[in-house]
Amino acid sequence: MADQSIKFKGTSFTLSVIHIENDAAMANLHSFIADKVCQAPAFFKSAPVVVNVANLADDIDFQAIEHVITNNGMNLVGIEGCKTAEQKLSVREAGLSVISNTAKKNTSTFVSTSKIKPEIQTVIVEKSVTKTIVHKGQIRSGQQIYAQDASLTVLGNISAGAEVIADGSIHIYGALRGRAIAGAKGDGSAQIFCNKLDPELLSINGTYILSDAVQSEFLNARAQINCINNKLEITKFD
Repeated sequence: MADQSIKFKGTSFTLSVIHIENDAAMANLHSFIADKVCQAPAFFKSAPVVVNVANLADDIDFQAIEHVITNNGMNLVGIEGCKTAEQKLSVREAGLSVISNTAKKNTSTFVSTSKIKPEIQTVIVEKSVTKTIVHKGQIRSGQQIYAQDASLTVLGNISAGAEVIADGSIHIYGALRGRAIAGAKGDGSAQIFCNKLDPELLSINGTYILSDAVQSEFLNARAQINCINNKLEITKFD
């Protein structure tokens, strides 16, 4: 009788998918990723990523792609978008996995001058958040506050280099200069509110934007952030 104590089960995880839109963009891959990692090092540290090569020519240096990803502190899960059997063979010979994704994708793009557009796939969970954790005082660079299975209210400023995470919504009665990650376990209805918006990173339910994607009209304003149709939307409030 087979041992039932070990089982294979299918599931889904939050992964960033880096789309390289053309061959010329390959030359910018390292600088693009390095720039994003510098803006939010804690968020990208050891992050699992997939690279989509569907828009590249047949001759692809997969080992070079892996080196760029790993040298920037992330883990390459595999390659998506292979068009030929030869490409798939090259991926496997490079020691990587071929990723086939037939599911509908949820996307969120970085605003950048390069032609590399990441996509975000999110885990869907049913658990709702009903409690709130209150933190009084400033959260300084290098500090992280995580409200597990709860929303988070911060009575103070969040410094650059600091990070607040909540499985529910985040309310900041102060300035947000660091990173705010709401809906960390898949709550797409989570929101972020702050009295002064100047973030390094905003994320809700796995969809995220970095500082360069925040329009100037919202900087230093009182703002509300929602995730609508897998895209972060920022609005001002009085």
